Amino acid sequence: MDHSPNLKYGSRFPEALAVWLLSAFLALSVLFLYSLKFNRNITGFLVIGDYFQAPHLWTEKTLIHRGSVGYDGQFYYYIAHDPFLQGTSYDHIDFPAYRYQRILYPLTVWFFSLGQPKVIPWMMVIVNLSAYWLGIGVVLLILKHFSRSPWYALIYATFWGFLLCLLRSLPEPMAVTWLVVALFFYFKGRLWLQTLFLTLAALTQETTLLVSSAFIIHYWRKRDFPALVLTAVPPAGYLLWQWFLFRKFGTFSFLGGTQNFGFPFWGWVEKVLLLTRSGFSFERAAEGLYLFLILGVIFLAVFSMFREINPLTLSFMAYALMAVFYNHLIWVEPWSYARATLGLMTFHFLVFVKEGGKLHLYLLLPIPFIYLLGLLSMQLG
Repeated sequence: MDHSPNLKYGSRFPEALAVWLLSAFLALSVLFLYSLKFNRNITGFLVIGDYFQAPHLWTEKTLIHRGSVGYDGQFYYYIAHDPFLQGTSYDHIDFPAYRYQRILYPLTVWFFSLGQPKVIPWMMVIVNLSAYWLGIGVVLLILKHFSRSPWYALIYATFWGFLLCLLRSLPEPMAVTWLVVALFFYFKGRLWLQTLFLTLAALTQETTLLVSSAFIIHYWRKRDFPALVLTAVPPAGYLLWQWFLFRKFGTFSFLGGTQNFGFPFWGWVEKVLLLTRSGFSFERAAEGLYLFLILGVIFLAVFSMFREINPLTLSFMAYALMAVFYNHLIWVEPWSYARATLGLMTFHFLVFVKEGGKLHLYLLLPIPFIYLLGLLSMQLG
């Protein structure tokens, strides 16, 4: 079924193209300026620490942060050297089963780099940037579908989480893009393609299964059993990959993320209290705005569920509930919580695009300003 709103929509292709080009230029500019911090060494985007020693995967040009555990991007870099678990790259990963469940990003990097170690760091950045740009393009198509201004895509493009993920080579931009593509095909009534991209999302990041679950509930309520069976493919594919990883590592992948959850709102409260004891900076201003924005979005998700139950509002609510239970390990820094709330912000945006509403819009408008504060806090260049 095509979910067209039956509204006339004139040709706004020049505006849409301008938005996409502006977003692309902004992302390229930020990445270039940020690279000056490490003399334009492409491996600086991987944040490799020497705590997880992998000298056979390093070259003389690899930037190593001495006395550091590094960041998550380094693990996807190691996986990209050995996506099929034929070697021992997993020996240098903190929780191999947990990291390997997010296989599609490093697998794509391996594919386009032809497995060449010197090309892999470049592909880590290029693949992520391409996924981000693809997502913006599909968002523009969704805006066109619902007769919305293409300029709203700038809000999506300036999600703080995207910025931080691009700078540290993380899988969230690709995962969110597959979700956006899946939703586009849902709006167009293309169930098979919707299922395909939900499956790709599940193999990129496990939390996207919340969206597959929302569709399963939706089709169950509609008694649309053929669609229900097809929508079970993404979790089935994920479970099959989990079974393979369990046989390899002897542990369940999802256990690697359980330490990130605790009592409702407690991690958020701890973070806010910490900020109140700190002086002013651009980063703290961005954090304060973002934290209270997230709180408003969480309550808006509940309100949206009361108005209408559909796959978008169900997904919105699921991501909101997940954010409620994040503990201090997530709320410790923007690098963590901005990426962890990308799904929540994406469905906040998509619900607005589909249904409108001033409250949704008011909570979306500060996003570019937070992005700007985040850039100022980095002192680029």
